[in-house]
Amino acid sequence: MTELRPQPGRKKLIGSDRGFTYAEAIVSVVLLTLVFLGFTVTLLAFREWINRAWAIRVMDQYANDVVSNLERHLRKGSEIWRNNPQNGLGSFRIIEHNFVGYPFSENTITYNFSAHPLQGVKMAIGNTAPQKIDEDFPVTNWKDEHEFTMTKFEYVDDGSLDDPKRSVSFNEAMAHILLTIQYERLREVETPTGIKERQWNLQKEYRVAYFMKNHMQ
Repeated sequence: MTELRPQPGRKKLIGSDRGFTYAEAIVSVVLLTLVFLGFTVTLLAFREWINRAWAIRVMDQYANDVVSNLERHLRKGSEIWRNNPQNGLGSFRIIEHNFVGYPFSENTITYNFSAHPLQGVKMAIGNTAPQKIDEDFPVTNWKDEHEFTMTKFEYVDDGSLDDPKRSVSFNEAMAHILLTIQYERLREVETPTGIKERQWNLQKEYRVAYFMKNHMQ
């Protein structure tokens, strides 16, 4: 019987177990690079979403603080009147008439509200200097990445927000105050043509509508 022996010089093309070839190694590295690149892009996008969501949450909390402060004064207020505009935004005053002692004596307190585009809403009692309602807003160390701008702050008394189903006296006692804040996300990103600035804007309007129970003609 003749014994079949492998001929010298012939290579085994299929089922070789001599390890990765150079081409296979290159393909593996490219695939791993694409996987990690996709993961990095996803992680950066998620981080950017977290930064924006947190900044919007801070802005909403600040607006809620302003609204609560205004509601507290409107609840006790008797009158509300417009002042001259300040810093390009509206200004108004809420007057509280308090009756104390017997026979009754009147104690009048005036609260003046104004706003600065970059410093937020301020309040002054009588002729005192205005003070920020929230000293922690805007956040100081966010200035280079997050910017908040007050674009509207006004007491609306032109009748455009009156309820036609209500009486005139009711509409006069219903105070409408509008506050609009613009949030701008500032950041630098690296592009194939160099580092460029990227901006993302969001504008939200907040409204206070409160019936002044102590309103007097």
